[in-house]
Amino acid sequence: TKMLCVFLLLLLLTATLALHPVHQDPAQDQRHLVHSVFEKRPILFLSEFEDFNEADVDLVKQRLSSLFPALDCGLDDMGEPTGGGGDGLVDKRELAWRLKRVEQDHLHLDARLHLQQFDGNDDLLLTYEELMTAYPHHSQRFYSADLNKDGWLSESEAGRFFHPESTPGMLKPLAGETMQAYDRNNDGVLTRAEAHAHTAGGQELFSSLDKDRDGVLNFTEVALWHKFKYDARVADLIARLLAVADTDKDGSLTVSEMTEHYTVFVGVNETLTAPHLELFDEDVLGKHDDHMLQEAAAGSAGAASGVENHAVHEDL
Repeated sequence: TKMLCVFLLLLLLTATLALHPVHQDPAQDQRHLVHSVFEKRPILFLSEFEDFNEADVDLVKQRLSSLFPALDCGLDDMGEPTGGGGDGLVDKRELAWRLKRVEQDHLHLDARLHLQQFDGNDDLLLTYEELMTAYPHHSQRFYSADLNKDGWLSESEAGRFFHPESTPGMLKPLAGETMQAYDRNNDGVLTRAEAHAHTAGGQELFSSLDKDRDGVLNFTEVALWHKFKYDARVADLIARLLAVADTDKDGSLTVSEMTEHYTVFVGVNETLTAPHLELFDEDVLGKHDDHMLQEAAAGSAGAASGVENHAVHEDL
């Protein structure tokens, strides 16, 4: 009889859990939604989503066609729009410029959702104490994200904290965190063995990063490492887009190519193979991305992303 009672109690508990699943953090759910929507519409700002109704294909193509001039913006040597319009083609640099701007738009919303999660007193600011409970090893990241040095993180500053890998000026705390985690003997540099623990990269990658050829990676070279990761991910996403839409394989997109393959830019029925937002997360570097990283370290992806390497030294 006792065993039967225990069995019935377990059965009742199982049924209760099935009817009332464990509560999930709504901010976490919303961030997942932001990521998935970003994957499906990588070139659209949040404010542009409402203009695209997937059920009306002709309207979608019309909207995308009207958006094309904003993509074909024409860039100068520093990767900034010239203001004089483009040449009728959207090349890799123009795609990179747009993707980065759209990403920041989405990261701003993601920061707002993080704010809802960690802002204990609902003052729309994150204090050091509120964040260090969950991120005890990221104090330098907090201070770097706090641009006006008032001791709190606003919504825009919170975006810098939660997504430093996608934020100019945050290479220094990222490099510091990498050193803290992988510099086992605390000598201020990463050996090949220590660096290998941080990535799947081999001898080729290490040599590309070791700019002064001293056999170790110093702080600046580790910061460059994070920039190259960012460049590699941008280049990888561009390659994914071009693989689908660039039908003549000339390395750029016409308006007809974009409207013909509209689903990878603004649709919901065909998506890229990896979420765009998470391409910039720290833990997503797989074997394919490692190959892209080697190219970036050699400089090829840096040109595609429209960002010069000297920007790293300015950030430091």
